[in-house]
Amino acid sequence: MIQDRIPAGGNLWIDAQATRWRLLIQTNGVERTLVEAETGQPIRYAAAFAAQRRLDDSAVLRPEEIDQVVVGWSNKDESWHLGLMLSAALAQARGSRWCELAHWEDPLTTRHPMTASAAGERLATVIGRPFAFVKAKTDAPNANPVPPPAPSAPRPAFELPPSRRDSYASQPSLAADAALPLSDPYGHYVVPAAPVPAPAAPLNPALSAPPPPLPPLPIALDSWILRQPTPALLVLERVGSWGRTRLLRTLWYTFLSGVFLLLSVGSLTSGIALPRIGPIRVEFQNRVLVDIPSPPPETLVIAGFFCAALMLVLAFAQFIGAVTAIKRIEIDGEMRTVRGMQGRRPAWTIPAAELEAVYATLVVQRIHLENRPRTRKVSYGELTLLEKEGTFTFLGALGSMEPIPVTDTATNDDVVLPLTLYAADTPIQVAALAIGRTLNLPARCDQRVR
Repeated sequence: MIQDRIPAGGNLWIDAQATRWRLLIQTNGVERTLVEAETGQPIRYAAAFAAQRRLDDSAVLRPEEIDQVVVGWSNKDESWHLGLMLSAALAQARGSRWCELAHWEDPLTTRHPMTASAAGERLATVIGRPFAFVKAKTDAPNANPVPPPAPSAPRPAFELPPSRRDSYASQPSLAADAALPLSDPYGHYVVPAAPVPAPAAPLNPALSAPPPPLPPLPIALDSWILRQPTPALLVLERVGSWGRTRLLRTLWYTFLSGVFLLLSVGSLTSGIALPRIGPIRVEFQNRVLVDIPSPPPETLVIAGFFCAALMLVLAFAQFIGAVTAIKRIEIDGEMRTVRGMQGRRPAWTIPAAELEAVYATLVVQRIHLENRPRTRKVSYGELTLLEKEGTFTFLGALGSMEPIPVTDTATNDDVVLPLTLYAADTPIQVAALAIGRTLNLPARCDQRVR
């Protein structure tokens, strides 16, 4: 007998009834529907599920658009995965046929195959599509679906690992944006593995004391401010002076363009002689080094029109740059994504599964190690995200900061060290720790000595 309530990884539950199948997310006793299927009806899904799985905004998936329901094993994350194999037409639009629904971590491959298979079988029955089961094979991939295992003993209840964060918010409506676990391009839920730690600094006796609390937000950077509107959401927003500066530049360039245009037109229509430029002649010891004759009388008029056009182009560039620039970056701990927003639509999205760490880069003053000062100057700080492929995504910078304390372990070397609360002495470091906590990523401090 297939149990009606099936637990899955990432605080997910599957409600598998005879004629109804739902994928739920549960936090603090409140359930929220992500996907819902009923016999004879299209599958309905929440908007956030559509965004993460690259589905269209119709919130409906018809059974004929699904080739089969598949449960299979992935060596990549040692988990069982339940998902839909979509039709070729949908695959062409979204770039993949695979659409994951749930996963079960199972390094031994023997704990959850029955659970995953039961959830997949019931979904296939409800929507009337074929079901395939891919056995776990750790020595070589197995892409040939085989019949699912027959249920035998009662399935053990799934227990979330202690390290799994309970960070998914809950809302009661299917139509509202739903939070769901993050996936990589294949659709797997990903919890970043612990990074290889950087070389540890010598033991500091002060570290035996409890760490100080993380300073409260907001944190002001040069042209950004980091706020925390909800416990699981950080927002980097452009400060108001950034927009005003670009508006003033646009107006200034427009004004200069008008001045040059008026001077040029006035020279042509005033009825007086056009302004002239005399010849340029440079002599040294009775030798002529430079001899440039006078240009035509209309040269300055042409230059005026050119400068007017140039100022107009600069004004337009400032205006377009201000309109199209990313003015809001959302660090979403529920969906574990970083989104650069243009208005209400994301211009780019980086899943946390594709990130290695949050970096706080500091350019610090060289100090005398034999006669250590109490503080050292910080001339520049930068906040970035390090992607696993090795590229950095810039988030913000700070040009002036208070001096930081000089500890017994301080060096004059360029070094990257794990960032902890003990060493969070600058706004850049505090911001890196806050973002790392929200995304469940390590934070690192990149020290550059100048």
